[in-house]
Amino acid sequence: GRRWTLRSVTGPSPRRHHAMVFDAARGTTLLFGGDDGAARGDTWEWNGSTWTLRGTTGPSPRIEHAMAYDVARGATVLFGGLSGSSILGDSWDWDGSMWTPRSTTGPRPQYGHAMCYDGARAVTVLLAGLGGETRGSTWELITFCDEDGDGVQDQEDTCPESDLSETVSIDECDSGIANQV
Repeated sequence: GRRWTLRSVTGPSPRRHHAMVFDAARGTTLLFGGDDGAARGDTWEWNGSTWTLRGTTGPSPRIEHAMAYDVARGATVLFGGLSGSSILGDSWDWDGSMWTPRSTTGPRPQYGHAMCYDGARAVTVLLAGLGGETRGSTWELITFCDEDGDGVQDQEDTCPESDLSETVSIDECDSGIANQV
């Protein structure tokens, strides 16, 4: 059987239109933003027994944004949302201790969209929501090594190999089924 079990009554304020994602590298659930009467810009972590406020700096307060955990980089990706009447199109990464702004190129500003990480192909997938994007359009955030910041992976980039303890690969001999290795 299964059942819901109350674990805590303290932590973030009651809210709606927030985003949550599980951070596999840290074994915590991350919550950002939402609306408790006003748009919030706070970051919380749940470790299975306690909520901890991790920060109030980073992305602007917002609602109806989306997040996905990028296994390959060990970072949570946040995109878009609403801030007042402004539709946002910014992208941020959470590394477990701080938010870092990322590329603003890609999907148009939007809200009410959905994101997830496709481990078989090591990409973050975004299905468009409302705003300036064509409804139903699909975007992929492809991560590559770009140490010199020129927007391409080239010989000037000397990034180390991934140190993931568990990776996902495609077995080309088995019809592209993802296998844990």
